[in-house]
Amino acid sequence: MKRIRINTFLLGILFLQLTFFTGCQSQNEQLDIENPLPVKFGDPYILKASDGIYYMIGTGGVSDGFKMYSSSDLKNWKDEGRIYQGNTSDSWNMANFWAPELYEKDGKLIVHGPTTKQE
Repeated sequence: MKRIRINTFLLGILFLQLTFFTGCQSQNEQLDIENPLPVKFGDPYILKASDGIYYMIGTGGVSDGFKMYSSSDLKNWKDEGRIYQGNTSDSWNMANFWAPELYEKDGKLIVHGPTTKQE
C-alpha cells in the first residue's frame, strides 16, 4: 500500500513538471513591436472587430472629440481621422474627452467615452 502511494505521488510530481515545462515553451509565432508607436494619444483602447481589423482610439490626437487608427497586424497603423466632433451646437457634449472605449454591435462600431455634456 505504501509503495502505491509513493508511486502515485511521484507520478503526480512528474505530471506537474511536464505540465509546467511544456507550458513554458516559446511560441513559434513572434510579433516584433517597436515602441513608441506612431500614435499621438494616451489611454489607448484596441478592439479586434469581426472584420479581423484592430481599431484603436484614445485620449488626444484631436481637440474636442475622438480620433481612430486601424491595423491588420498591430504594427502598421493607418490614421482613420476624427470619428467624433464634440463642442458644437448640435453635439451632445462640450469638453473633457477622456479615455474612450470602442465596441462592436451588429457589425457597427460604437464609441463610449466620458465627457461633459451640453447644458
